[in-house]
Amino acid sequence: MTLNPPVHVTVAPDGATLTQSQTQTFSATVTNTGNTAVTWSISPVVGSITAAGLYTAPDSISGSQTVTVTAISVTDSTKTATATVTLNPRDPESAGAYDSLVERTVVKVGAVAR
Repeated sequence: MTLNPPVHVTVAPDGATLTQSQTQTFSATVTNTGNTAVTWSISPVVGSITAAGLYTAPDSISGSQTVTVTAISVTDSTKTATATVTLNPRDPESAGAYDSLVERTVVKVGAVAR
């Protein structure tokens, strides 16, 4: 009888800090199996994650919160790895500067378009 080592899953990076609408790509490594595919989930369901591991923060964040990103082995769904996403609201001062920059850019583009 041949004993195979257990399936092992890791996720990189192990964490990220994001504000509204920012993204972070996570990658999973699955060892000790020929099938290295994973499925992705988030908990709580705040923002979204694609099948490729691209997490997108929600458009609006009212207060700091933590989301757990989980990679689940397709070969053995009991084998998982997690990463933590910390969501913070955008700093009001920098948000105001950003909004002002966007407004100036829109005005300039509008002026050129006329």
